Amino acid sequence: MQHMKSKMSKKWILFTALFMVALSVLKANPNHLSKSKTETKMKDEKESIEAKEIHSEDAGNVALIDKLFIPAGSIDELLSQTKTVGKFIKTLPGLISQQAFESRDEQGNMTLITIAIWENKEALSKAKDAVQGEFQRLNIQPQEFIKRLNIKMERSIYNTLDN
Repeated sequence: MQHMKSKMSKKWILFTALFMVALSVLKANPNHLSKSKTETKMKDEKESIEAKEIHSEDAGNVALIDKLFIPAGSIDELLSQTKTVGKFIKTLPGLISQQAFESRDEQGNMTLITIAIWENKEALSKAKDAVQGEFQRLNIQPQEFIKRLNIKMERSIYNTLDN
C-alpha cells in the first residue's frame, strides 16, 4: 500500500512539474486559448523551450499533452519545487484526469510526458489564472526556473474528436 501511495505521489509531482512548466508558456502568450489552430514557438537566447499549441473550435474536453526533457542535474530540484503547487492544482475545478510517463536515458536525463484532461478550454484557462496567482503568492518565477534548469518542452493542446 505504501509503495502504491509513493508511486501515485511521484506521478502527481511529475504532473505538477509539467503543469508548472506549461503555465510559464501560457504566461508568455496569455491570449493563446482564444486563438483557433495556432502554432506558437518561443525562443530565448539561452533557453530552449518549444511549444506547439493546436486548437479547434470544439467546446468539449481539452487534453494538455506535454513532453519535457529534463537534464539529470535538474530533476531533483524540479520535483521538490513542484510539491506545493501540486497540492494546489489538485483542488482546481475542471481537472478530469492526469497521467505522467517518464523515461531516462543512459546519462540519467528524464523525458517526461504528461496528459491532463480538462473539462473544456474555459476550465484550463481558469486553472492557468489560478496557478499564476499561486506562483505569485509563493514567489515562484516559472520562466526563470525553467531557464535556469535548462528544461526543454514541447506542448500541445487538443480537443475531443467527435466521431
